[in-house]
Amino acid sequence: MNLLYNAAELKEYLNSIRMKNTIGFVPTMGALHNGHLSLIKIAKEYASNVGVSIFVNPTQFLPNEDYHQYPRTLDFDLELLRTIACDWVFIPSVQEMYPREMDLKIDIGYLGTIYEGAFRPYHFQGVATIVLKLFNLIQPDVVVFGKKDAQQCAVIRRLTKALFLDLKILYGEVIRDPSGLAISSRNRYLTEIEKERAIGLYVALQKGRAVYLDCQDTKIAQMEMINTVKTFQPTSIDYFAIVDRFTFLYPKNIQDAIAIGAIRLGTTRLIDAVDIS
Repeated sequence: MNLLYNAAELKEYLNSIRMKNTIGFVPTMGALHNGHLSLIKIAKEYASNVGVSIFVNPTQFLPNEDYHQYPRTLDFDLELLRTIACDWVFIPSVQEMYPREMDLKIDIGYLGTIYEGAFRPYHFQGVATIVLKLFNLIQPDVVVFGKKDAQQCAVIRRLTKALFLDLKILYGEVIRDPSGLAISSRNRYLTEIEKERAIGLYVALQKGRAVYLDCQDTKIAQMEMINTVKTFQPTSIDYFAIVDRFTFLYPKNIQDAIAIGAIRLGTTRLIDAVDIS
């Protein structure tokens, strides 16, 4: 497994293998788990050479968020990647990805102002900026993202379409533990009691899905989700909604509808998404 620490090393390696390989890529912030491994497995189905980036991106964190506390487990992550035969890992510094003289930011429009964007201003600006930097550096044939971050997926779709990026984007299903809780790097922040309460997020989304399939009324489904999650006593509720997976506006049809939600338990914020059909 090749460890690459700067853009020059990355380009040199990829140029040496590009002619004989299709390149798959999975961007991550480290603290890897089975959800990440599932995305790498998907990439391996479509590409002969697959790599991962490990970079905790500072521009997608707000000043009061957990950038400095975000789990950094590089040694563990590398061992995990070796077990799945990952071909390369890009591990850049902040200075490498954000030179002071190049303060470029990507505005992705209204998608950056609703739901996650409303609660985390400029978050998706940071996501779009780092993703575009990585895409330009790597020039992958295939990139895989997880469906749990549903609004991020919509942002990536918008970015790649608007900029005519020549790559294939795939989306992996949400990986859950037996209780239904979506696996997330931030789950390690939860106490045992909070983990039991966190299950309410998935239960609420499933309730919203069932109600929407029955009546196709987004407001009724939203209220059912909120009332359901309240019984699990989250610290606070940020939002629940039924939206179109592509636009994050009112769903045009059941096939493209998803249930989304975000709650807080103690100091930990959790998001999740469930397909309607």
